[in-house]
Amino acid sequence: MLLKRIFGQRFLRALNAIFEKRVKAYIFKPDIGPFYVVVGEEKDYLVIPEADYCSCKAMSKRMGVKRAPCYHLIALELAKALNLVDKILTDYEFYDLFMSEFK
Repeated sequence: MLLKRIFGQRFLRALNAIFEKRVKAYIFKPDIGPFYVVVGEEKDYLVIPEADYCSCKAMSKRMGVKRAPCYHLIALELAKALNLVDKILTDYEFYDLFMSEFK
């Protein structure tokens, strides 16, 4: 399998995250988001695919270095392509609480 050869164990971890429904899109009413989160092994990670960003430790090690993406970014891109992102609609009043999780 090509993706496994390219990404190794990160690909398998990404598949597990998808199949375990740990790839989430939070949408705050009225129409704010989506904010993508991958529920990881240690905590939840904010993923911003447009910026090639994830709040995980592996991402901080990548800063300024051209390396393969973390499994959270891989999981999000695959889940989006397969339409397997778990969408969570919620009220705007929870936005600040949600964002405080990633500070």
